[in-house]
Amino acid sequence: MQYVMLEGEPGHQDTLLRTEYSVQTLTEGGLTVEKLASNTANWDRSQANARMSQWMQELHMLPEVVISNNDDMALGAIDALLQAEISPEQMPMIVGIDGTEPALEAIRQGTMQKTVLNDA
Repeated sequence: MQYVMLEGEPGHQDTLLRTEYSVQTLTEGGLTVEKLASNTANWDRSQANARMSQWMQELHMLPEVVISNNDDMALGAIDALLQAEISPEQMPMIVGIDGTEPALEAIRQGTMQKTVLNDA
């Protein structure tokens, strides 16, 4: 599975743990993974939009999965894909963390596939 990773604030505990354990869970589940790109977007939707746009230009392809350390960054990736006129059916699987209402709405619309509730 080829993926890109949108990370939160550099050095932040949640960034480190969410990044490490999301990939570890996949590999422990038996998937072979290949990281195509990873970079910080500081929990920010607009920064994630810029990162995803950059990766689409650099990679000349779409990853199979976009893993995001939070829902806002996942929504930023969706924004970039929609701006590139990629239909929801052609989008990679996009996953986030937090279980926010905008993320749940994106799931209902078919542009985002998963989120994990982060219940403090």
